[in-house]
Amino acid sequence: MLGFAKTLLLATQLAYFASASPTLNNNNKLTSKWPVCIPPPTQVSTKRTPTEKRDASVETPLPTQPGMVGNCNKFCWIENGDNCEQIAESNDITTKQLIQWNKGAGPNCLTLWAKTYGCVGVTDS
Repeated sequence: MLGFAKTLLLATQLAYFASASPTLNNNNKLTSKWPVCIPPPTQVSTKRTPTEKRDASVETPLPTQPGMVGNCNKFCWIENGDNCEQIAESNDITTKQLIQWNKGAGPNCLTLWAKTYGCVGVTDS
């Protein structure tokens, strides 16, 4: 059973999806072979206070995109317009590593959130 917070988040996401997808019919049902819109989030907190601990010795700055690995020890702030290739190059890592350490970025790095911290380095363990 989902907790209240997860239920509220799911309901909010479904309402957002429905409002952004004009191809849904009047009963909010998907129509076969019609595209739907899944826009990026429009609001992300820009609070930069380090408060989350992933590793006993590393404080993770917030906000982060969900899906970051737990052994991250190096972070970079992602701005609007940044792309994965630029971020990887400027941090001496590969795009493949960036995607591996930031699962929320998606397999082709098309869903990386701006105004969040991304992982650009990990511990060996």
